[in-house]
Amino acid sequence: MHTAVVVLGLAGVAAACPDLATLRSDRVKHGLDAAKLAGEWYEVLAADITQVGAKCQRFNNSAPDAAGTYAQSFSTYYGPLPFHQTYMYESQGVPGVYTSYLKGAKALLTLPSVIVDVVPDANGAYSMFTSYKCKSVAGVVDVSEFRVSARAAAVPDAVLTAAKQAAIDAGLKASFVGGAKTISQAGCKN
Repeated sequence: MHTAVVVLGLAGVAAACPDLATLRSDRVKHGLDAAKLAGEWYEVLAADITQVGAKCQRFNNSAPDAAGTYAQSFSTYYGPLPFHQTYMYESQGVPGVYTSYLKGAKALLTLPSVIVDVVPDANGAYSMFTSYKCKSVAGVVDVSEFRVSARAAAVPDAVLTAAKQAAIDAGLKASFVGGAKTISQAGCKN
């Protein structure tokens, strides 16, 4: 979530968020190596109200510290204007389950987050991962985000379809995942 005020102001009415720990693939439950999430990533697919009008979404994850916390330096453009923030992901002691927040603003808003799935490449590094955030406010309004991130700026449609299906298989609602939009990195400055 990239701006708490926008998220809370535009979120829709929905049921309470699911238990995020139940939304992890077997690869995440039984073998997530958070160190392999470090480095440069491109958002290639997202369902996130805060990104309406955004383009060129990318981020760099730091290596996790001893407690499993890592920083995510996120950058995008809203029209011609650059936007940059750093988010913290604190491990909750369960592989792939985090509490995320804007660095320096933890008291304002924390968002439960989960790594839904990871896709290893031929060398065992992660080439793609899917994540989901959801927070219920007063049990009535859900603030949620689904995204697929990849090391490559462009990912074939068949690979994105497989990532969406893996998220559905892990327990995310098909109607929500199906609403995710492909993010083109064409014309973006690297």
